[in-house]
Amino acid sequence: MQVVGVTESAVQYLREKIITGELKPGQRLNEVELSEELGISRPPLREALRTLTKDYLVQGIPRRGTFVTPLSIEDLKDIYSARTMVETHSIQVIGENRIRQVDSLRDSVKNSQELLTTSPQDAGGWLKYWKAFSDFHYKLVEMAQNMFLYRFYKVIGYNLARYQVLYLRLPGSNSESVHTHLDIVNLLEKGSCEQAKAILVMHLDRTYQALEESIKNLDELQGQTTPA
Repeated sequence: MQVVGVTESAVQYLREKIITGELKPGQRLNEVELSEELGISRPPLREALRTLTKDYLVQGIPRRGTFVTPLSIEDLKDIYSARTMVETHSIQVIGENRIRQVDSLRDSVKNSQELLTTSPQDAGGWLKYWKAFSDFHYKLVEMAQNMFLYRFYKVIGYNLARYQVLYLRLPGSNSESVHTHLDIVNLLEKGSCEQAKAILVMHLDRTYQALEESIKNLDELQGQTTPA
């Protein structure tokens, strides 16, 4: 049980560094350095890396090592396709079940409004930022009251998070997200679910387009660390 605890802690530590970009896309992970940094032995570290491989956050390349999975337009497209499907269906179910209680969503918007812009070097700040803004989308899916839909959304959650953090770093993205989230909350409260769904789709499309352009310009970030 102690080993499991150590492994889980390592998974969480590395996962957060990948999400915030401290461990860069395509970066090779040195097991010796990581085990010293974490203060753990190699076996639980390797188990942690296996877990992250299953989550598609890292990838092992024979005779070369383990690397942070690169960001790509192909993955972005697949992730956003799944995301749009789940979130729009959630709104449809909310409408069919005549759910009007949106306090949790409104609280989520309020929490994100109160956040101050963080510095580019503040990885912990970006993690907090991501959690606040992504909380709205998790609450939206949760409102559909479909356990399997919510579990499926969580499956793509960590990979989606990497792109969400990248988007939140873009100028003006935070304000745009807050206003859009608030519009969706107000429409759901009135029962105007089709309008809410349309606004959500436009928001996700804008986000996708902005991220696609950002990824095209990531050569400097991924550059020579991207595994061939």
